Amino acid sequence: LRELRVSLRLVLLGLSICAILCVTGHTETLPAGQVIDRVECEGSPDQSYALYLPSGYTPGKEWPILYALDPGARGNLPLERLMPAAETYGFILAGSNNARNGPFGPIYSAVMAMWNDTHRRFSLDPERIYAIGFSGGARAASAFAQITASPVTAVIGCGAGLHPMLKPQEMNTGYYMGLVGNEDFNYLEMRRVGLSLEKGGVPHRIVVFEGGHDWPPVEVCSRALGWLEALAMRDGLRRQDEQLADRILRAELGPVEEWERSERIYLAARACEDLADVFRQAPALEAIEKRRARLLQDERYDSQRRQEEEALKGEQASVDAYRRMLLRIDEQPPGTEEILSRLLSDAGLG
Repeated sequence: LRELRVSLRLVLLGLSICAILCVTGHTETLPAGQVIDRVECEGSPDQSYALYLPSGYTPGKEWPILYALDPGARGNLPLERLMPAAETYGFILAGSNNARNGPFGPIYSAVMAMWNDTHRRFSLDPERIYAIGFSGGARAASAFAQITASPVTAVIGCGAGLHPMLKPQEMNTGYYMGLVGNEDFNYLEMRRVGLSLEKGGVPHRIVVFEGGHDWPPVEVCSRALGWLEALAMRDGLRRQDEQLADRILRAELGPVEEWERSERIYLAARACEDLADVFRQAPALEAIEKRRARLLQDERYDSQRRQEEEALKGEQASVDAYRRMLLRIDEQPPGTEEILSRLLSDAGLG
């Protein structure tokens, strides 16, 4: 009888191991709590991605995942910026080592290879699938749901807007967050993206930080993932945690206060509006709404809003002028530099 009990225990242990392997789809054990620069995609040895598993990862529960696209195919770069927050909030991170600026075909192949491999290997929460990208990677990230034929919970675009062939409502995402440096040459483009998302009825937020055209710093990336957690609590995709929500809110109030101290009233008021939309049940909501009302009454709010609107109109006029110039160049026979000079002058750009 004792030997039978031992045999049964061994059988049950074997079944447990098999169950775990069935969930993960792989026998390979990948280290958690550190960035792995290269994980080769099964069936596509030319495709790989950088990976971060939170230190508490176990296949016994479902985990949110954030897919990252860098314009230079540097999969580990965004993961280094996102890793602290991913550990705090329990996100799996996967950054393609193949997707880069360029033809959409290779981007499609890279995304699908990474998508299929991570879904085979890991226990993922199907309601918490996210995509993030920088510059050209941001444009590809906006089309992530189109590529995978699966809805994306939220898209984070850094330093660039949507794919040029994609309308806002076609993203098939529940939320869009734009992150852009105040000195980024795409700053005004990101503000225009916010306006187009508003017209398209897509819930969104545009976050401005101190910096240029680059992946956001660690602190901003941490705020972005915290925002995803706040949205998940608001929308019932994860359990409520009042202490966590309070920490996320306090992290968001710091930049609002800094905008106000530096007299950038328009940005501070817009940030308060975003906070009121997400932290609807927070004890601090009344204070947020009072702060926003005070900022809206500040005479600098209207002047700064008008300045931004004029800057957006001016940039759009320049874009339209370049477009007309290029069309006229196409219509011209091969000629001299004088033709180009005249066309520039006619377009008001010479």
